[in-house]
Parts: sequence; structure tokens; C-alpha cells
Amino acid sequence: MPYEKGYFFLCAIEAAVGRPAFEAWLKRYLADFRFGAITTDDFCAHLEAALPGALAAVDAPAWLDGAGIPASAQAPRSERLDAVLALTGVAPTAAQVAGGPPPSGSCTSSWCHGRRRPRCAASSTRGSR
Repeated sequence: MPYEKGYFFLCAIEAAVGRPAFEAWLKRYLADFRFGAITTDDFCAHLEAALPGALAAVDAPAWLDGAGIPASAQAPRSERLDAVLALTGVAPTAAQVAGGPPPSGSCTSSWCHGRRRPRCAASSTRGSR
């Protein structure tokens, strides 16, 4: 199981059983299998013994045997992305910028109008010798 899918699988289990129960199981899991390798069957048996019904609640076969991330997975959320998306529609309108482009030589002007490409700090020293 890829790392991202495994992460979302554990998030689904946590959401199904609650944070306190999930943390208690996770501590026990880490103590029981520290520095060892286990099979998927071992993982499922350990989880089911500690949190009966958790695997059924999250449709474990879809996670463990299905392709990709199941449609039932919770969508990831980011407070920073939400803040950026909240600015949608806040950009100036065409009427507000009718006075022309930003002043010549500004990074925005150069980028938008192709007069020169902005350089990142790491590449600005190349070719200066």
C-alpha cells in the first residue's frame, strides 16, 4: 500500500473509532511490533482485536485490496489552501487596472509582459563569472 493511501486508511480508522481509542490502539501496536515486520493479516488481526468492527466500518477490503484511494475517503483539508481559495474573486477587475500594466521593471510587469524572465536566487549567480 503506498504511503499516501496508508495515511488516509489510518485517518479513516481514526475517524471511525475516535481519537482516544485510535491513539490507545496505536501505542499498543507500536509497542507490540516495534522494530519488526508484519503482514496485512497480522495488522488486521491486531486492529480487530483492539477495535472490534473498525475494519468493517471503514470498508477495509476497499482500502487493502482495491485500486487507488476509495471514494469514501475523507477529502484532505488545508487551512492555508482554504485561505487562498477565499480570495477567489478578490483580484482586481479589468476596469480597476485599465490604467495599464505595473511599472516597468517590476517583477510582475517583467513576468506578465515577457520583457525578461525573473530569476530565482539560486540561478541568479550562474554565468556571472
